[in-house]
Amino acid sequence: MRERTKQIILRQRVKVFAFTAFSVVTMGILTLQRPMEAAASTNPGLDSGNAQVSTVGSDTVLQYKTTGTSTFKAPGGVTNVRVMVIGGGGGGGSGGGGGGAGRMVAAPSMAITQGTSYTITVGGGGAGGVSNGQATSGNPSSIGSLAVAPGGGGGGGYNTKSGLNGGSGGGVARDNGIGGNTGTIGLGNQTGTVPAGGTGLGNNGGNNSPCTGTTGWCGGGGGGGASAVGGNGSGNSTQGASEVAGNGGAGSANDITGSSVTYAGGGGGGRHSAGTVGQGGGGGGGNGGVDTGAGVSGTANTGSGG
Repeated sequence: MRERTKQIILRQRVKVFAFTAFSVVTMGILTLQRPMEAAASTNPGLDSGNAQVSTVGSDTVLQYKTTGTSTFKAPGGVTNVRVMVIGGGGGGGSGGGGGGAGRMVAAPSMAITQGTSYTITVGGGGAGGVSNGQATSGNPSSIGSLAVAPGGGGGGGYNTKSGLNGGSGGGVARDNGIGGNTGTIGLGNQTGTVPAGGTGLGNNGGNNSPCTGTTGWCGGGGGGGASAVGGNGSGNSTQGASEVAGNGGAGSANDITGSSVTYAGGGGGGRHSAGTVGQGGGGGGGNGGVDTGAGVSGTANTGSGG
């Protein structure tokens, strides 16, 4: 399983022209809400990079969706912006643990300095695990040092079990009833920078509940999402037949682009040869895989786990 990328959005307000506000998204979003000079309408704060520019009513919205760095120069007259930034989602483990979503950082008003250039970084998603191995975590997204959203934790692999810590934590891999290592869940809300008055959303990954027999299999735990923990797997002594993997944690909605969109869902846990795979969390989380196979990637540009 592999995560999908994130984005950054910026939105600004201009006195004379059609745009009245400014937002920047780095699988995240930045929204400028102070009036700008009319001349800014010919340069909505872009020094370089690949922002997608749109308008919502009288607002200008910049969305950064491509992995890598760009530059945003704060236009004259703009001293505060609305922002949303989401880190890259974690990959899903081979053998069961769902990837955690990137941390979702948002603020209704973040102070910036007019004329100053800020580096916009869009973090890529983590790679899925192979051959029963653990997945890698997603990379952080940021607007300079003002808003930093860590990537989601990678899901555990069958050989290593434990999920990784991150913006939201990765789930524990599936287990059997032989009494092996059950692993530990990946913890969410790890580090990052949240602007004053903003929120930083992330949750823990799910576990695999202890199997009740000596031949049974328990499904992997789901990755954590922006608004909920990853679900736990379950199973019993009938090998595979009753194995159920945990669902990914649900994401969270934000309307900075002009309509309410849900982002940052956790990836679903995987199962063995039979039973039920975990479903990805709302907001773009990918479904779990079967045995050592890859699960479904998270939805692109949502910061969701695989």
